[in-house]
Amino acid sequence: MKKSLHLSATLLLLVGLSTSLFGQTPRKVLLEKFTSAGCPGCAWGGFLLDSLAANDPDLIPVSIHIDDQWHAHEMATPDGDMVLATYWWAQPTAMLDRYKFSDQTQMAISSPFWKDKIDERKMTPYPI
Repeated sequence: MKKSLHLSATLLLLVGLSTSLFGQTPRKVLLEKFTSAGCPGCAWGGFLLDSLAANDPDLIPVSIHIDDQWHAHEMATPDGDMVLATYWWAQPTAMLDRYKFSDQTQMAISSPFWKDKIDERKMTPYPI
């Protein structure tokens, strides 16, 4: 029993050291969600974002409020409008770390793909 306990402790120590030595810390992912007052799907996108953030401590959620062509909104900012115009034109979409995935044509991705792309992004190694 003592030998087994010692072996278990040694294995845990080795796993901990390899994790810290080789940079296997969990990747934090910034999710920037575009939203506007005139977007019928944005309420659902907000609910999805809240749900993802509640279940993932490594997710950093940010909502960027924009003006759309039909509805001006007091929470919109010129910076948010510029970011949306630069990266995508629709909402609710989101960017993850402003990273362009190889299977996407744009940096912004549609809400049905957020969870899978968050998981994929977490698996991307940090640059050395």
